[in-house]
Amino acid sequence: QTVHMIFPREWTVVLFVLLSSSLVISLDFHSDFLTLQNTTLLSETLKYYTSRDHLAGSQFDYETAVYTKNKLEEYGLNASIEPFQATVSKIPHLRYVHGYDNKTGFQYTASLKEEVFQQDPDDDTTVPTYHAFSPSASVTGELVFANFGQVEDFELLKKNNISVHHKIVIVKYGRIFRGSKVFNAQESGAAGVLIYSDPLINGELKGSAYPNGTFKPNSGVERGSVAFLAHCPGDINNHRFVNVCLASGGDLSQPFYPLPNRSYPLIPSQPLSFNDALPLLSALGGHSSPFLESSTGVTHIGPGPLLVNITISANFERTTLWNVIGRINGEIEVDRHVLIGNHRDAWGRGALDPSTGSATMLEIARGFGVLLSNGWRPRRSLMFCSWDGEEQALLGSTHFGEDNELILKEQAVAYINMDVVVDGLNGSLSVSATPSLLRIIREVASQVRHPYSNQTLSFTNPRLFGSGSDYTVFVHKLGIASVDISFRSQGQGVYHTNYDTFRWFDLFGDARGTPTLVATAQLVGLLALKLSDSILLPFDYDDYAHRLFSEYDVLSSLYSKLSAQDSVEQGGQEYAFMNLKYLNLIPLQYAIERVREASLTLKVEANSLMQESPARLANELSNSVRSHNDRLMLAERRFLTPFGLKEQGRPWYSHVVSAPGLFTGYGADPFASIAQPLRDKFWELANDETQTVTYCVNLVAHFLETGGDTLPPWRRSLIISTVFGVTILLVGVIHLVIHNLSKRARQEVFVLSP
Repeated sequence: QTVHMIFPREWTVVLFVLLSSSLVISLDFHSDFLTLQNTTLLSETLKYYTSRDHLAGSQFDYETAVYTKNKLEEYGLNASIEPFQATVSKIPHLRYVHGYDNKTGFQYTASLKEEVFQQDPDDDTTVPTYHAFSPSASVTGELVFANFGQVEDFELLKKNNISVHHKIVIVKYGRIFRGSKVFNAQESGAAGVLIYSDPLINGELKGSAYPNGTFKPNSGVERGSVAFLAHCPGDINNHRFVNVCLASGGDLSQPFYPLPNRSYPLIPSQPLSFNDALPLLSALGGHSSPFLESSTGVTHIGPGPLLVNITISANFERTTLWNVIGRINGEIEVDRHVLIGNHRDAWGRGALDPSTGSATMLEIARGFGVLLSNGWRPRRSLMFCSWDGEEQALLGSTHFGEDNELILKEQAVAYINMDVVVDGLNGSLSVSATPSLLRIIREVASQVRHPYSNQTLSFTNPRLFGSGSDYTVFVHKLGIASVDISFRSQGQGVYHTNYDTFRWFDLFGDARGTPTLVATAQLVGLLALKLSDSILLPFDYDDYAHRLFSEYDVLSSLYSKLSAQDSVEQGGQEYAFMNLKYLNLIPLQYAIERVREASLTLKVEANSLMQESPARLANELSNSVRSHNDRLMLAERRFLTPFGLKEQGRPWYSHVVSAPGLFTGYGADPFASIAQPLRDKFWELANDETQTVTYCVNLVAHFLETGGDTLPPWRRSLIISTVFGVTILLVGVIHLVIHNLSKRARQEVFVLSP
């Protein structure tokens, strides 16, 4: 509840002095933070995290949790390990891939191993090559090459009368999430999937390969999860599964096997090195490749004559994982939280993914600890979050977000995510962000020096959020303004392989002195300081409106293209109107304009507030300041719909502005609830969803304008759902009463008729 503190008039001068002093002191602390990064400690921290394999749920995964907690406490934070239960896909009992041609006598059994190089003492990982959440199965079928496994690749195969039904599909890594490749193959009727790395993309034909360069050797294999993250992330036991224990007596320590659903695969998959893929690709016959892209070793794409068997004996286990949370309580607004997060588990040593982020986050916490010892106290609370189980299915962050949904929706200011902070020398700043944060990110970036030049940081083409990292639950489920920060170079090939080691990072990931990690720590730390210390939150909905207009134009162009195409196919322009092929996007355009106008009003209000009397601003719970900030912070929640993308089979995704692409996973699909039905020619659904999106955008505009809709979003969602359910029930009852009355009237007429 809001507590009002009344200040006597004679305190005004004192408050003015205190306020002015605190503003100057905060700015001094922010400047001081930029000088505190210790490159030696950064390197030592990274070396510790990469000293052993730390697969989710492993012994060293737990030891890294203890290490992280101890470091946070050493730096002056209140820290705790928060264990939770989750189903993980541990090392399979059996993995087997065998190709054979009975006519020619050709046989090849894949090694499913990576070469170990003497130059690197750390590349002898204990984590074998496998896909997390590939189900147990043994399937055999003709082999078909399907390029990148995109929807358009399978459509091109179908167009050329090449069926993948009951076939084994082999595809290249790249362009879309690996789980989406398996999903697309499954939807096309395939029996199993093999995914390999083409040396043209990030291997030996791209540049010098490890151990002599940054790219992937031909023996390298990209491990990873094939969970359908575009449908729903998180623990399978909490969301979508009825787990069936195969052991007698229901012993929950025994492996679980998930029932069929649309969040995890039904068909087996296995990652391959190019060395293992090449013999299979070379043995393909059948059709010539219809794909425009060149693929190493591919001349024919099948089907067959090669037959391939994939046998997987999976190992699903309910186990304990460990999130680590460090806290710094705010001095004035203790119930407002800025979160910084990074996951800790890895597919081996995990130097670039995720330990560059883990080391950077601890260095930020150390810097904040120094500021605390020097007298700094943040206005708002800060939380440092070390997530577990991200590589499986975003387990730790999703668990935390769902477990604390109500309080986070009411109190979280923003979430800052780090994952693969750096992937090579001389990288460029890459930003995915909620558009309302772009202005402050640019402002902060302009104060940080680029690690490889004398210029300050800048970025172009900021992206909306899809999925693939721990921001997912905060953006798509909780409606919390978020940003993901990284530096991207010209490419590397060690991601999720044996070779993602400290040696790789030390030679090819960043220059000596870890300048990119230092720049990231400065950027993320200063951004967190601005968000936690600013009297008025530095959100800008003018940037948001600009991005919404941009995505509206893309959506409008998509509609024009598809409606014209469909009209021609059906024989005439009138067909679209006669068969509901008409989409009215004008109300959505007006709603976006309302957001823009409201943002301008908020800027005027902010300027006015900053000219108010010191007593009013110094009052830590000033109604005006609190109301202004809450409108900025909570407006994002109004983009959430309680029903999510239910018509697409993924109601967990609730944000109307963007969602991960249904068939791509990583990338964002703006206005997905409208765009996907358009692509599928579901015109009536597209019209319904347009009304929902327009309503949510109008709700955001109204909230920014007036602070109206003061109910917390979860209560509003509950009320909307309840009202909707009661309305449907009443309509049903009225319909039943009218039906019975009509029936009785018809009976009476029948009896009275001569």
